[in-house]
Amino acid sequence: MRKPRIAVFLALVIAAILVPRSHAQEADPYELQPINYSATQPHDVITHLQTELVSGQVKLERADRQVVEALLRALHISRASQMLVFSKTSFQSDRNGRGVSIIR
Repeated sequence: MRKPRIAVFLALVIAAILVPRSHAQEADPYELQPINYSATQPHDVITHLQTELVSGQVKLERADRQVVEALLRALHISRASQMLVFSKTSFQSDRNGRGVSIIR
């Protein structure tokens, strides 16, 4: 009884070794032409802003409002497009209410 089990086990091991692993060897679709995700460098406003922040060309102030305004300027987003929603029913106290900035 033990020999058939060993034979089956060995057959499975050999099959696992010999069967091509097509799924494991295929590249992900986003790594192929025309996307080439990992090989390309992004060229967008966020990447540009990140470069300027790292180099020190753009500095963000300490106050929250000034940081938001500086980011809006750097991202070319109009202040008029912003809305602040205050929730009276938030879990914070009256003194520390929650404000959510929404880009419209």
